[in-house]
Amino acid sequence: MAARESGSFGDLADFSGRVNPRAVNKRVFESLAAAGAFVGPAHIVTAFIYTALAGGAIAIVISLARRRLRQTVGDTALLIATAGMNASAIESPLENNRFAYAPAIAVGTMLVALGF
Repeated sequence: MAARESGSFGDLADFSGRVNPRAVNKRVFESLAAAGAFVGPAHIVTAFIYTALAGGAIAIVISLARRRLRQTVGDTALLIATAGMNASAIESPLENNRFAYAPAIAVGTMLVALGF
C-alpha cells in the first residue's frame, strides 16, 4: 500500500490523512478500530480494563432500572463461587437478562484514546 511507504501510521489522524478513503471502506475502518489499531498495543489492555469497568457500571445501572440489583449481585456471586458451573441455573429464559455491550466497548476505547 502506497500510504505505508512513509512508515508506520502514528495515530488515527495520520492514518486518515495518508490512506485513500476509497481504498478503506467503513467496515475495514471499524474493524481496525475495534482491534485497537488506532490506540496501539500498549493501550489495548488498558482499553480492555476500561471496557470491563464500563460494562460493569452499565450492568449495575440496568439492574437498578429493572429493580433487580439484589438478584444480579446474587447471581454474579454464585457464578464466581461455582466457577461458572451454574450458569444455566442463573439464566432465566422468561426474563431478558441481556444488554448491548457496544456502549461499554465505546467508552473503554474512548477513555484510552483520550489519554486516561
